[in-house]
This record gives sequence, C-alpha cells and structure tokens, in this order.
Amino acid sequence: QRGSDAVATDRGSRRVRGRGIVLPAIHHRIWLEVVRAANCHIFSPAIIQIRFSLQGFPLCRLRLSHFAMASGNDCREVHRHTPYYCEENVYWLARSFLSEQAREGTEDASYFAVVVSNPKKAVPMWQQKAGEEAMCGLVVWDYHVFLLECSRGGPHATADGVGAAAGQPLKGKATRVYDLDTRLSFPCDAKDYFQQSFAFNEEKLRHQGFDLTYFKLIEAETYVAEFSSDRAHMLSAEGTWLAKPPDYPPILTDDGKSIFHKIYVTGEEVASGVSGWGHNYVQKDFELAFL
Repeated sequence: QRGSDAVATDRGSRRVRGRGIVLPAIHHRIWLEVVRAANCHIFSPAIIQIRFSLQGFPLCRLRLSHFAMASGNDCREVHRHTPYYCEENVYWLARSFLSEQAREGTEDASYFAVVVSNPKKAVPMWQQKAGEEAMCGLVVWDYHVFLLECSRGGPHATADGVGAAAGQPLKGKATRVYDLDTRLSFPCDAKDYFQQSFAFNEEKLRHQGFDLTYFKLIEAETYVAEFSSDRAHMLSAEGTWLAKPPDYPPILTDDGKSIFHKIYVTGEEVASGVSGWGHNYVQKDFELAFL
C-alpha cells in the first residue's frame, strides 16, 4: 500500500509500488531447497525477501464458499473507490453509513475502521483484487483498511481481558465486512472474510518469517472525525505520485495536520500495550473477541 524505494525486479515478478503494496508473482524455478514448487517473491516495504512454496499455502481452505463469492448482489460499485487509497475509501464508507443511521434514526449496528498492520509492515492477505489468481489473491500489504460492522449485542472482551486497551468492551460480534479491494462479496460475512483473507495462524506466520497480524480498531465516528491525511506517504523521493491520487482534495481536519502516521501498529504500541489511535488486537485475540 505505500513505500517509495525502488526495487530491482526478478524476471517474471510483478510489483506495484503504490501505498507500499507489492504484488506477488509466481516463479517457476528451483530455489534453494524448494524443489518442483511454484515460488512467490514477496517484498515488504522494508524490502525483505520472503519465500513461499505452494505446498505451504492452505489452498483448500481458500476455496470460496457460495456466500463469500462476489455475486450479482455485490454493491461496491455505488461507493467511492480509489485504488491504493483504502484509508480514504473507508473514510467515505464510514461517513455514508453513519449518515444513513442518523437519517433513519437507527442504531442496530456499530461500525469500526479496521487497519491491518504489524511492526514489520508486512501482512499477508488473501483474496485481494491486487493479487494473482493462481495465488488465491495473495498480497503482502504494509497496511490495509476495511470497514467492520458489528451487532449491538452485549459487551464482549478478549479471553484475558486485553486487546491493546485492557478492559475495553466491544459493542457486539462482527457480522459483515466492507472491503472494496477484496475478491470476496461486498459486503461479506465476517467469518467468511476472516477465514478466507487471513489464512495463516501464528505458527504459520512465524514459520514463514512474518510478524504477527494486528488489527487496529477505530470507532467509525472517531475515524470520520479525526482522519486527516496530506497523502505525503504516496509521494516518491522525487515528488511524483506512487499511485494516482483521488480526484478530490486531501481529507484534512481544520488544523490541516496529517495524522496518517498513527494508522500503523508500531513496535512501541505492541510493547507498551497502548495504541496511539484506536485499540490494537493481535489476530487470535481479535478472533476470540469479535468472531
């Protein structure tokens, strides 16, 4: 999703530097100890090379269920969307849904902007439109943002009472996910979305050299009120755009200060258990609390 460093490209690989994202491509060759396996070069924004073999992917788990497949009922086309600017796309989604709730006087659901990230800025996600079909839409993002809808049930907490905000109750169980960049349906059942999009558990992540996956949850009302980005992260060192910006001015608060840096889950946040914006949950705690 971002990143400005130029990277040498292996023949057959395809990489797009927009918000630091990198698109994987399959290399049909013998690489070190991996024999007769299609391999994928994936580079994080820190340009760390990570190796995968297809045998390591839980592909059987990634077969789309009837309910997860994008269908004729998919309604994402009515929403504003600019590729590689997911944080702004979610701002408009959240604003639209909150306005609709206010207009209709309903509060049957609560919404959260969810930022997927980790201190290494390298999170594998499947079923993304930017990914290769042969790799089940696999992309390694430095961050990704989507909107989460939750029922307004009783409060729920993680198993040990902590996310990154100890004792903070949640407003209900996750019901649907709105991700404009997924190959899955829009909206998508929450359980289907997380099972299909985050196929690696902690053991798999560590085995493949990844950091754990974290989810930064920001209440939609807070996200809409406080989100502010001057899009500086999308400029290269030469001052050119890494990806074409939206056709509207940057979304800034009245003071004009960008708080985009707060979107990441940092090592300091993980170590201290305190998030600079919203609440952080490691993947297993998030699943226990929301799913």
